[in-house]
Amino acid sequence: MSGDAVGGDVPGGGAVSGAGTAHPPVAVVGAGPVGLTAALVLARAGVPVTLLEAREELATESRASTFHPATLDLLDELGVAAALRRRGRTVDRIQWRDLDGGVHAELDYALLAGHTGHPYRLHVEQARLTPLLLAELTATGLADVRFGAAVTGATGTGAGVRLRTEDAAGRTTVTHHPYVLAADGARSRLRALAGLPGTAEVYPDYALRVVTRTPLDELVPGLAALAYVRDPRGSYSVLGMAIAGPTTAPVS
Repeated sequence: MSGDAVGGDVPGGGAVSGAGTAHPPVAVVGAGPVGLTAALVLARAGVPVTLLEAREELATESRASTFHPATLDLLDELGVAAALRRRGRTVDRIQWRDLDGGVHAELDYALLAGHTGHPYRLHVEQARLTPLLLAELTATGLADVRFGAAVTGATGTGAGVRLRTEDAAGRTTVTHHPYVLAADGARSRLRALAGLPGTAEVYPDYALRVVTRTPLDELVPGLAALAYVRDPRGSYSVLGMAIAGPTTAPVS
């Protein structure tokens, strides 16, 4: 969102910051992996950033849990891939099975060697990544990170965007930015303020997720850390995840 992408209205009042400075910060709304990555890339390039997150802290609930080679290459450039790998489980092959235990196909990630610096996928919760990105962002010294700052208004000024945020106590703050990046999720408040159509869709089906510490790879000989069981009698997926300590437990 820039000065030409205008949405919503910001009444007067609140404290105004960012306006009139030599280098007003770019605003990034949303402290998930996308927002933190965008903010970090900007700060590393010498661009001051204001990161606004409606929550009081980073999200901890289970969300994405798989990182693919290309993503790991990007995270390596940001300096967090090695630390993330230590927190997760490296997966070097994928299997397709049936309910009788037969393996119909297996793909070895070693085939990607030479095409990527990370010829494997990593199973680790998204919540393990965001603290690493936040630490790197803070270390740049060019980021103003504000938790509990919900964006409630946005207006184009011709030279940028004026944002209105509100905290849990109802106090408002108005800031001015040359650009605003919307990284606040599928039900983005910023998209709504800018009059852009939403992208969220309701899935027609539901999936049951079962988490167990039972070592399935010991009970099922040869079971890969990622296995897709596809059978006319029933289908499911098995993902091996890292847990505290040296052992691992798959999730099915």
